[in-house]
Amino acid sequence: MSGNSSLRQRYAQPANEPVDDIEEIEENDAPDPQHYVAFGKTRGARREEHGFKIYHHDGKTIEVMYYRYLIRVGSTAPDKLVLFFTDSVYEITGNDLRPLMSPLRDYKITFLQAFIPQTHPPLATDNDEMVIYSILGQGNDEWWDNLEKRDAVRQKEDV
Repeated sequence: MSGNSSLRQRYAQPANEPVDDIEEIEENDAPDPQHYVAFGKTRGARREEHGFKIYHHDGKTIEVMYYRYLIRVGSTAPDKLVLFFTDSVYEITGNDLRPLMSPLRDYKITFLQAFIPQTHPPLATDNDEMVIYSILGQGNDEWWDNLEKRDAVRQKEDV
């Protein structure tokens, strides 16, 4: 059990949140399939009763997640963001995802979308825009067990 608590403590540490410098786009519940954007953000205030959509990298699965069940957002590296809900955990990988922490906290994200190479136009190689490569959801217990296993493998590799 002590392994679990140390992993949880890592995620529970207060993050040095970046300045909220991501550009707001018009409020939209559905992304444009002809132009990839990693997220949608509302300009106005939202309430926690609202939710946001998650468009998964399989191109088929869409989920609506409600802010009232989002209990924590964590990040251990710029390319990883973890959303802790009351019944599940979503691990998001991409590039420079930490700027999403503040708008998630403020209930301003309207959707998160994974990049799908078969659907979206190719990204420019010099593009520094945020890209989400995968969104993986698991039940809470399953996620913590998998994280503990990955941490044990990393510790063996470090020896």
